Amino acid sequence: MKIKNIIILGTTAIFVAGCGRMMPGGDTIDPSKPIEMYYPDEGYADDKSDSWLQRQDEEITINWYVDLSSWGTAATPDTKVGKKIYEKTGVKINYITPVTDDGSKLSTMITSGKLPDVVTVGAGSDTRVQLGEGGYTYPIEELARRYAPSLLPRLDEDVKAYFKQSDGFMHALPNHFYTQSDLKAYEEQEGRNLLSNGGMLCRKDYLDAYMAANPSADPTTPNGFKAMCVWVKNTYSLSDANPTFLLDSFSKTGSNGVLWLQEYFCVPKEDASGKLLNMNEQARNKEVYMWLNDLYLSHIISSSNFTAGSGTIGTYIANGLPFAFVGSPQLYTYAFKEAYRKHIEYVPVVMTNKDKETPLLRSLAGNGWLGSMITNKCAHPDRVIKLFDYLWSVEGQSLFYGIENEDYTYSVPIGGSASKTIKGETKNVTYKYGSIQYKDEVWQDIITEDVGKYGFGYSNIFVNPMYPRLTSDKGEVLNSFGAYIDYNGKAALTDFTYYNGAFEFCPDSSKEEYNSIINKSNNVTNLWGTYSAKIITATSSSNASSMFDSTVRQSQSMGSQEVLNYNQEAFNKHKTNLGLRFAWPKNDPTSSYHNLHVTSIYGNTSYHLEIPEEFK
Repeated sequence: MKIKNIIILGTTAIFVAGCGRMMPGGDTIDPSKPIEMYYPDEGYADDKSDSWLQRQDEEITINWYVDLSSWGTAATPDTKVGKKIYEKTGVKINYITPVTDDGSKLSTMITSGKLPDVVTVGAGSDTRVQLGEGGYTYPIEELARRYAPSLLPRLDEDVKAYFKQSDGFMHALPNHFYTQSDLKAYEEQEGRNLLSNGGMLCRKDYLDAYMAANPSADPTTPNGFKAMCVWVKNTYSLSDANPTFLLDSFSKTGSNGVLWLQEYFCVPKEDASGKLLNMNEQARNKEVYMWLNDLYLSHIISSSNFTAGSGTIGTYIANGLPFAFVGSPQLYTYAFKEAYRKHIEYVPVVMTNKDKETPLLRSLAGNGWLGSMITNKCAHPDRVIKLFDYLWSVEGQSLFYGIENEDYTYSVPIGGSASKTIKGETKNVTYKYGSIQYKDEVWQDIITEDVGKYGFGYSNIFVNPMYPRLTSDKGEVLNSFGAYIDYNGKAALTDFTYYNGAFEFCPDSSKEEYNSIINKSNNVTNLWGTYSAKIITATSSSNASSMFDSTVRQSQSMGSQEVLNYNQEAFNKHKTNLGLRFAWPKNDPTSSYHNLHVTSIYGNTSYHLEIPEEFK
């Protein structure tokens, strides 16, 4: 049995002004009770080699709770990737997920004092912050300093800056985090932005027919787009019940469709001086809602849209019912695939506000999806941090392709260079992580979707989303029919995308009013979620206008400005860490955004890729 050193964390390092933190389920942690952290007196490693190579021979099993009912990994223990992880680290992972996503399972674990070895929650969630502040999780850098020094140089400064808690350390490692260095490498390798995270798509046959019949029309403006919808509805005899213009499904926080229209309409989220704005309260946002209300009153949007769940939305798309859809198309890949197989193709489109301002669509770039933490109940934190180190490393990321020399080979070595043609210009490009190709027999298994034995793909819970993009010869992961559908559904919007990571900052959790601000922020968000559909479905434009104005006033009375004021310092600090003066390109006088104009509703179709016959 290991002898352990016990370190008592001072309560002032965890709690501010003697205030307890609210944990999931509403439980308050008593700040008078110190939290014990146990650091094993063995398992130390040096920085001369990767930490997992310096582990003991002892094999262990850990419980890893992922607070997401739909989460699962392809890298199960009997797959090639699962076996490789165990071979390298000597750690067997028992993943646990909840049945429902109401937070009750994690709350029970906390209150009963039975947290598992590792907990994974939303990277940007209050829960992730509060677990660290409450002393439930180990500081990542401190564990790494003792037992996995090779992890420390792998932690990019922007990752550390974003996830740093009030004790000055990270308590979680994220997945799907886009580092600045990787984004710059991508721009050099591919000569373009990342895809947007959502957008608007139209039925290509209807769109082409309209443009052929109305060659002088400009459907990129709100009025022009509505005119096109009316033409399509009349020409193809679509009933009032048909979802001619379809918004993504509605929930208690609203619809992703409305969020994406805010981006198309260029609703500001930062003012010209660099201060945060509440998008919902802006005049441009009122234009969005008034336009949607007009579409609703004109029977372009059907009433069924507001009660349709994601399954119903998918069915509508699969059957080609909507002319236009706006939302997160990657959530409906199966539906767009089914439509394509019925010879109904949906293509991305570009529109602007009434003043024809160039739209700004946030890219996939963000600050993580899930964050994983080693809890104070972990029996082997020295071993788990080595596991984290391995999964976070380039070697761990390469498991995306399987096993080197068995499943894939490098066509360009890590850090090597090769000639590449970008926008008609041929130049030497440095490949940060190398360029990788599957072996022929593996590629055939991918084509036939016979990949269960491998366990590769996005199975690493610490997946770096840029790694496969930077190692793929196409700059995107295009290993399936659905992947091409996803790519082509947003590719033509690429010129209009921008890095949104500057807006994805963490509120300062060290201040006394943190919990109060978070509650106000959530209440304001839920308010707009409640009234979003009501404004759109108002019985007249005057009623919609009055309801919007009333919601703005109610939002302000609930403390929306207090939330902005509280977050401004953290926002400024985050921009500074990223080397940005402005987060919104429209405010940046040096941004290439100012040279960009909408010239076609089809966007930049040069990015479109033909789907190989082998995938059809």
